Amino acid sequence: MRSMLLALLVASSEAFAFGPQAAFRTSVAPVVDMALTRGSIVRIMRPESYWYQETGSVATIAKSGDRYPVVVRFEKVNYAGVATNNFALDELVEVEGPPAKAE
Repeated sequence: MRSMLLALLVASSEAFAFGPQAAFRTSVAPVVDMALTRGSIVRIMRPESYWYQETGSVATIAKSGDRYPVVVRFEKVNYAGVATNNFALDELVEVEGPPAKAE
């Protein structure tokens, strides 16, 4: 009986052992594409977003390794009355660049 319990204990503990891939995982900071700048007009490509395929202007771009570094401001508010949202770089398509600065 003890040997059977010991065998079950060993078999169950092997199921929770770390595989070789888990030991080699490293955290890599995403590369920030600086094609987008503050004031750029972008189209939203996130399907679950309220503003899907709508356009908005880039308010800020975070330089740290945030998951959603780009804050986009819209003219239309969502159901909660919010007019801004954060997006990842791959969820945005630039429609036009920022307006030219006046000299």
